[in-house]
Amino acid sequence: MRIKSPGATLRAVKKLLTLLYLPLPCSFITFVLSLLHLGTSSLFLSPIASAFTLVFCTTFVILTHKDLKNIRSNVGNTSTKGYSQVQPPDYESFEDSVAKSEQRPHEIAYISRLPSIISACFLVVLWISAFGLNVYTLSRLGLLKRVDLDQASSSILDRSIGIIAAETFFIGILGSLMIAIVVLGIMQRNMSE
Repeated sequence: MRIKSPGATLRAVKKLLTLLYLPLPCSFITFVLSLLHLGTSSLFLSPIASAFTLVFCTTFVILTHKDLKNIRSNVGNTSTKGYSQVQPPDYESFEDSVAKSEQRPHEIAYISRLPSIISACFLVVLWISAFGLNVYTLSRLGLLKRVDLDQASSSILDRSIGIIAAETFFIGILGSLMIAIVVLGIMQRNMSE
């Protein structure tokens, strides 16, 4: 699959790069908030998904910067070789390999490749599951709050509800960001066909 317009690719990859930066602080905040209750409010899904998201986004920020560098260096070049090609086999002449490489425009970005999209979909499932578990935990704590408790227990419960509500908010943001990354990755992939 090849990119037809390097300018369109550059814009799409820049959008994906912006979306890849946003989950980094949100994942860290979610990780910290979930560990205040040792991850039990989401049955340990929130800290696991946070760690996976940090690794995923950090890796693809680096790879996307490489993609941007290669796309920028090839935008003005009409005889683009692409940026993830292997060396031609020994039996091909040099002229044949140059002619083939001139026919190939840019290849798709790392974030828009199928394994990357599948990994992002896996993270979406983790975040949606963690969101559901946190909402369930919040509803159970809300029911518990209706029971008459002494003042000390009530303040601890209020603090726990606040922490879990903040964690749930960031989980919702992260789930939305990962869905956006998947959608833009698929759109950028379809542009290259």
